[in-house]
Amino acid sequence: KGQSIAGAIATGTHGSIIGESGLETHVRAFLFVNGTGAAHWIAHPDHPVLSDAFVRTFASPADPSLFHDSVVHLGGLGYCAAVLLEGVPRFGLSWKKTVEPLAPKWWDAVADAEYAKAAAPIIGEKQPAFYELTFDPNAGLEADVMQTVYWRDDLPADYQTQHDAVTPEEPRDALDIIADGINAFSELMITSRKDRDEDDDEEDGLFSFARRLRLLDIAEMTFDDFREEVAKKPQSDTPESLLALTGDWKARSVFGIRVDTFNAALAVPVADLRRTLEIGCEVASHWRKHFVFTVRFAKKSQAALSFLRFEDTAIINIDGLTRAGLAGWISHSDEFSREFTDALEAAGLPFSMHWGKDIPSDAAKIAADFGDAAQRYRDARAALVPEALREKLCPPQLKEWGLA
Repeated sequence: KGQSIAGAIATGTHGSIIGESGLETHVRAFLFVNGTGAAHWIAHPDHPVLSDAFVRTFASPADPSLFHDSVVHLGGLGYCAAVLLEGVPRFGLSWKKTVEPLAPKWWDAVADAEYAKAAAPIIGEKQPAFYELTFDPNAGLEADVMQTVYWRDDLPADYQTQHDAVTPEEPRDALDIIADGINAFSELMITSRKDRDEDDDEEDGLFSFARRLRLLDIAEMTFDDFREEVAKKPQSDTPESLLALTGDWKARSVFGIRVDTFNAALAVPVADLRRTLEIGCEVASHWRKHFVFTVRFAKKSQAALSFLRFEDTAIINIDGLTRAGLAGWISHSDEFSREFTDALEAAGLPFSMHWGKDIPSDAAKIAADFGDAAQRYRDARAALVPEALREKLCPPQLKEWGLA
């Protein structure tokens, strides 16, 4: 299905734009129906937009003080019927990508949230709007890093968005590259099988394919693909709108059958990024090479339950093979992720897990991370959802997370 606006807001999903936070920070109001026959309009306390008199023509105005405590609602308030979003004028973006090691001073610049200084070797004096880096956990932090930087750039005066004409040369994320690589690997295995002598006694079928799949080096495959992209087109020719650059969401597939890739994400303070990745690489050394680390940056959110709870945040995505279906005994990206987060806790490093991705937090971790903010969410839910309906309007995860 792709990502919905309602789901992105409910889980505090971010766009990784430098200086911005989660999508919920652009919400100016939202409308909930909680099963009582009444609708509740919860407006931003500082940016209400609609007057209470107008709101009363279609809903009951709720206490604005509940806004920040309920906007990342995790599906626990009922049916979200409408959202009022802040828009901005269309703007242009240019991009450049490279594969090279990070200089030692890069880590100091990022630890101080000086992203322009960190990206200067790639884009000079331009101000980065988006900065993505992909690391090979098995190669360590001194090895080559895939880097993509976007910066704001003026669109031509006669520019018209050609959304349906997005070129295949536009930057792809690590998950796209991984899925394409698995597809190519699958085709190679079938081709090589057809070319073998019928008397070949090598094991056949899915078990042979799965055994070979276990040996895949996802990082090597991802980096090779990215290097080819850089060789063909290292930077954009002209600025494009965000709409044109993002294109349409499409399900990843192998032989036309939809497959899901593994993706967990955790937020850490930028000052702790290097040590966090060092621990991740240490843990990854005894797991199969089935994932990469992709890093992006964002700001803290005002929402009580946003996982972007650090003033300057680095988001570490663990992108790789999923444990679903046939890959259930091939890949252990989920087990690695849990060992990684356990190691971070043992080291006393702060982090928060993304609500809407694989491997979310447990109740104890959430209580420790969010404390009073978690209680404010529970109080807001109690104020907005009648007691008789709270059980019916309670996703199973809320109970698991201790937030019901």
